[in-house]
Amino acid sequence: MSKSADELKKLSPDEFRKRQLIMTCVFRSLSDAERDELTSLMVATARQPPAQPLAAQPAPPTHTTAVEARDEQS
Repeated sequence: MSKSADELKKLSPDEFRKRQLIMTCVFRSLSDAERDELTSLMVATARQPPAQPLAAQPAPPTHTTAVEARDEQS
């Protein structure tokens, strides 16, 4: 389950209803074209498989100054 879905489950019924009303008002204030675009994005997002967490990546090498390089060779 997505993080946002988990957050929604934690909301009280009153808070959930408040957010639902806000989103309904925002949706109704959009033009027809904006509403269609948003609906398409929501459908496309809902169809995507859940994102896989990124594997731990090693830290990128840090920039070595000429002085540090010389000291390492000593």
